[in-house]
Amino acid sequence: MLACALLLAFSQVTERAGLALLYTQLRLVASHFPRIATHEVVVVGIDEATRRSIREPLALWHLHFGRLLHALSLGKPAAIGLDVLFPERSYDDLVPGQDLQLLRGVVAARAASHLVVGRGIDEAGMPRRVLPAAASLLGADSLAYIALPVDADGVIRRFREDLGQGGEAVVTLAGAMAKKLAVPVRAGIIDYALGPRVAPVSMKQVLEWHSVGDIARLQQVFAGKLVLVGDISGFDDRFPQPVNLASWEPGNGNRVSGVLIHAQVLRSLLDRGPIRVAPAAWVAAATLLATLPWLIPMHGWIVVVAATATLGLLYLGSTALLAAGMHLDVFATMLIGAIAIIGRWMVEAGLHLGERLALRRTFSGYVGPQLLREILAGRVHSGLAGELVPGGRANQIVGRDGSAENEDH
Repeated sequence: MLACALLLAFSQVTERAGLALLYTQLRLVASHFPRIATHEVVVVGIDEATRRSIREPLALWHLHFGRLLHALSLGKPAAIGLDVLFPERSYDDLVPGQDLQLLRGVVAARAASHLVVGRGIDEAGMPRRVLPAAASLLGADSLAYIALPVDADGVIRRFREDLGQGGEAVVTLAGAMAKKLAVPVRAGIIDYALGPRVAPVSMKQVLEWHSVGDIARLQQVFAGKLVLVGDISGFDDRFPQPVNLASWEPGNGNRVSGVLIHAQVLRSLLDRGPIRVAPAAWVAAATLLATLPWLIPMHGWIVVVAATATLGLLYLGSTALLAAGMHLDVFATMLIGAIAIIGRWMVEAGLHLGERLALRRTFSGYVGPQLLREILAGRVHSGLAGELVPGGRANQIVGRDGSAENEDH
């Protein structure tokens, strides 16, 4: 039975259930063990107000992205990351001079801070092109994937960089920003306990500060901080998360814009790193411990106590580990523990039933129905004991159950 349980527990049948368990644990840790992020991340959001203030389609925003980068350079942030589809080609034939404005912004941002520009993935899974002149200025280590890995249940909760077509490592937006700040980058689960939730600054507002030359305001908002620029308008490009990362959208069903997820990844990398996945040896040890109830005879209330204690300790213990920065996947272990307890109880119940049937066959022809029920209930002991009572020609032997029979001398 345990062999079958092991095969079931580590198959794809339980994968989604395990992800659902992790989902609840991440929410629990975020709500009960929150921590303030060691590095502040400011999100510059392309919101509805920004889109209304700019008449051109996003593909023609060369001039506006150039102005934004120049404004951010004046604010002197520690690093800048663009979670937007950077212009792929020149449209100078439509709006002469806008390419130059974009390139000037790139040069200014690179001179004042670390700059990483995101690039999308096309239908074939290849990185989209970036305006060649801008790509030359940026360099390969500053052009980053903005794609994030999605779990089997459709939720983004992990960070890793082996996103190439053959599993090769790529430059990711948050990873590149962390590396430019000399922070080690490793894979893991996003740490949702880090807060507070992000309150974005509108790109429209940043451009207005730049237009009026309010450098003091720009430096107040951005100096020494990490800045991510991304689209927060609409509800199309949204991704489910264990917690709501958007402070201004309390009813969004935990579906947030990608830039907020990149911000949480960056926070995780710059804090203590993403939550590590426990080694397989830990899982094997926990699974072995969960099978120990199989060795303990169980009946009645012991089954309830053992099941509650085993499953409760596994859940609470793994949740405490998660809060400490280590994920121990215990769903399969909990399943095996439950099967071990129920299996042992079924074995004990079968043995007990067999003993009752054997006793019934042995005594049914020698004692009455009431005494047989007492024997099956275990209220009649097997030892012979009695006392002699004088009485006429015969003595009576009185048994412990109150029955009596005569013995002639």
